[in-house]
Amino acid sequence: MTTGIYIRVSTEEQAKEGYSIANQKEKLIAFCESQGWSSYKIYSDEGYSAKDMKRPALQEMFNDMTQGVIKIILVYKLDRLTRSVRDLYTMLETFDKHDCKFKSATEVYDTTTAMGRLFITLVAALAQWERENTAERVRVVMENNVKNGKWKGGTLAYGYQLKNGNIVINEDEAATVSFIFNKIKFTGPLAIVRELIKKNIPTRTGSDWHVDTIRGIITNPFYIGYQRFNDSLKQYKGSVKQQKLYKSSHESIISEDEFWEVQEILNARKTHGSKKSTSTYYFSTVLTCGVCGASMCGHLSGNKKTYRCNKKKTSGNCDSSLILESTIVNWLLTNLESISKMLINNTITNTKGTITKEKHVNDFQKELKKITKLKEKHKTMYENDIIDIAELIEQTNKYRHREKEIKEIIHNIDKQDEKNEILKATLYNFNDAWAAATEPERKFLINSIFQNISIHAIGVHTRTKPRDIVISSIY
Repeated sequence: MTTGIYIRVSTEEQAKEGYSIANQKEKLIAFCESQGWSSYKIYSDEGYSAKDMKRPALQEMFNDMTQGVIKIILVYKLDRLTRSVRDLYTMLETFDKHDCKFKSATEVYDTTTAMGRLFITLVAALAQWERENTAERVRVVMENNVKNGKWKGGTLAYGYQLKNGNIVINEDEAATVSFIFNKIKFTGPLAIVRELIKKNIPTRTGSDWHVDTIRGIITNPFYIGYQRFNDSLKQYKGSVKQQKLYKSSHESIISEDEFWEVQEILNARKTHGSKKSTSTYYFSTVLTCGVCGASMCGHLSGNKKTYRCNKKKTSGNCDSSLILESTIVNWLLTNLESISKMLINNTITNTKGTITKEKHVNDFQKELKKITKLKEKHKTMYENDIIDIAELIEQTNKYRHREKEIKEIIHNIDKQDEKNEILKATLYNFNDAWAAATEPERKFLINSIFQNISIHAIGVHTRTKPRDIVISSIY
């Protein structure tokens, strides 16, 4: 009969007396000898927690048990095997199924009787409660530290280092962080990864740069002097504005204005700047035919990139002509100021329909104040028995609905102003960005700015002069 000696120690427990792998192994072998169990096999999980059963040595031991290799499982303490009541139930059922006994060298358990099984379950429940209670205390302490501007611990963000117990800026890494924040305004994470690799800029660990690393940097508020603390297990998901942010005492690498500008750019790309295409036709996802309204696709005419109407291509039912990509690029580069005005003067959409920027926010603020007075008026009328409770509820709900509409309109106006500022900055630097960008980056830049350009060609194409273009609409 072979005994399976199971040894486990977590990373945190390695330094504690009595919990080391060597210590457990020595005591358990001695226990086997005292019991006359001469045949034993050691299964050791080093650096693993007992919170679940995802441990390689544990799984190997269970596999041997199901094969009939071992008939006794010996541990130093029950919590070496598990701290989960649910997992304990699973293990006990498995032990019974394969006629395997369980023994703790330092505790008295008898898994062959109902009372013994109850006792071991109660002990496991207490162990699980202790673990969860400890985790909750740690969470509370960490959150209090964060609220008081102290570092919550863990791995420091790239760009920072610890010096004499204080968080200070690593100048070399900080320069890379600034580079990443600047580049992401005009290109994507993959292009940045390629450029960092090309420049031989190392990561902190010496491993390769990855798009997820870039995303982690550009969405980390630590760079503007904030720490985040979230209760959810799915930490840091969603937009940064939805997370719990606390002001910290460490120095910023990025200004708040630049950080939030980047977040707006990223959010905008999620909604309309992330169209997928493997082609290097810069405008293939944003052009529509100004004649019939159909989408336009890239087409190689000789060695020149052009665009043609999809409807004309598939059915011939359109009178539009081919448009050279170079013509569109020239129009774009020479008309940036007017394009900026066209984009910024567009209307914003809200729950009631479409409004123009000329509709001043003050008008809506006045209406909100008026609604507040009307709600108070109806409340007074109810208190004086002029109206009944049903009418009060009906009117109050009506006012609340309108309040919600107005606040959403104001929010959209403010948001549009932010987008316009980002757009102005992007277009202001467009020439330099365009000149330095690769073909995929240029396509990405176009998709980040435009949702749609309605275009058609006029005139006659000659060897010396291509057709002119007319932009019907742009947004």
